[in-house]
Amino acid sequence: MDRATLFPRPARLTVLTALLLTACSAPQTGSEGVYQVPFQRVESGTSTDLDSDRGGSANSLSTKITTDTLSLQQTIDLVLERNPGLGVAAARIQQADSAFAESQAAFRPQVNLDLGYLRADAPSTYLFKTIDARGYVPGTDFNNPGAFNNWEAGVGVGYNLYSGGSHQLAGDIAQLQQRIAQLGVSTLHNQLTAMTIDLWFSALVATEQLQVAESSVQTVTAQLSEAQTLYEEGKVLRSDVLTLQVRLAAANEIVIRSGNGVQMARIGLASLLAMAEQEMPPLENDINPLPNMEEPTDLAAALASAFEQRPELEQLRFSLAQGQLQIERAESSSKPSVDLFGRAWADNPDIDFAGSEANWTVGIAASWNLFDGGAQSARAARAKAQLAEVHARHRALLAEVRMDVELAYLAYGESSARLDVARGAVDLALESLRLVQVQYEGGAATVTRYLEAEQMATNARQRLNQAVFDRKRAAADLARAMGSFAQA
Repeated sequence: MDRATLFPRPARLTVLTALLLTACSAPQTGSEGVYQVPFQRVESGTSTDLDSDRGGSANSLSTKITTDTLSLQQTIDLVLERNPGLGVAAARIQQADSAFAESQAAFRPQVNLDLGYLRADAPSTYLFKTIDARGYVPGTDFNNPGAFNNWEAGVGVGYNLYSGGSHQLAGDIAQLQQRIAQLGVSTLHNQLTAMTIDLWFSALVATEQLQVAESSVQTVTAQLSEAQTLYEEGKVLRSDVLTLQVRLAAANEIVIRSGNGVQMARIGLASLLAMAEQEMPPLENDINPLPNMEEPTDLAAALASAFEQRPELEQLRFSLAQGQLQIERAESSSKPSVDLFGRAWADNPDIDFAGSEANWTVGIAASWNLFDGGAQSARAARAKAQLAEVHARHRALLAEVRMDVELAYLAYGESSARLDVARGAVDLALESLRLVQVQYEGGAATVTRYLEAEQMATNARQRLNQAVFDRKRAAADLARAMGSFAQA
């Protein structure tokens, strides 16, 4: 190999170097259908939709809602579209999709392009590089080659023929992880729907309580005005006026608490919608049947539905299968591995693979790790311990779901019974108030008795409102416990 000819043509080197840099810097394109997440700073009022392919438009997460009012179903739909937690769940799905795509790469050939420059003063290196370049000159003194340069370009190909099943197991594990991530979205749907319904009816019941309290304020204010007139005429005592003033202050306090309850419920809904409470439209007085809510015939039916529908349980079932595969994969590392390999390279000035000076090798290699210091057995033991943990979590979750359903079913029954009692109490309290008011206006009842009757009627109406919406909230919680709101 002549040292002067070891420098390749600049144009060829420029092209090869550009190819290498392009291969190293080119972004990885996701497979078709894989959820791509743009990680960027989100300015106020801009879209944060992760991918329109998942059913959302580019502006689906804009902070502004165009409707004048919000119904219950509209609010649920918007929460399931806009809540930031769904973005987290979607990113986990993308990670699982990418992990599966990565596992499939093991079944495809691996191709490497290399380009290297060497300057040396080493007899053995000079000998081999000269021979590879087909530049050996008989009589060359290899003991004193002097400093020399060499450029080498090569293409290598590798393909695994057998890995003891490790690659197939990795793909199966990745597929299970995909399903687990998808079930995480279903779990979030179930929870967010129930939370939305609960906050929705919390806002409505607080609104109803506010109206009842304001009505009570109006009633007491009118009576106070009349009592003050009678006091000035000397027909009632000063204590009667003071009693009415105290009752008015108590009624105003209830108005303040109820108004604060409305705002707190709206703030909770706005948080689920990822927006400010001031930007959220008013809520419709929507008391239509709850979505996807089927009342169970008994506790056994509710438990059966929960064990079948709760996505958390399905997640752990897939985790159990995944844990078993992890053990098999750890044990597969003790099996032999067989690989096919090949490489073509050139050490000539033109980096020409087509010429007679190109070099190539093709071969097949098998390897079997007979002893790895106990690493394989340790991995298998760890996988078994992880599987035991999942088994324990599964048993704990079964008990948790059972208790969750039983408590929700009990609360639902209690709310139904309370509603029946509250309806009867309102009729009695209103009739009592009517009779006492007639007696008070006729002078047969004291102001204290009138205030007692008025307060009893107000409390009865508030308890009825609370019972009506508590039953709806209990029904929603029972539906959540049964997994009725989980995404299919």
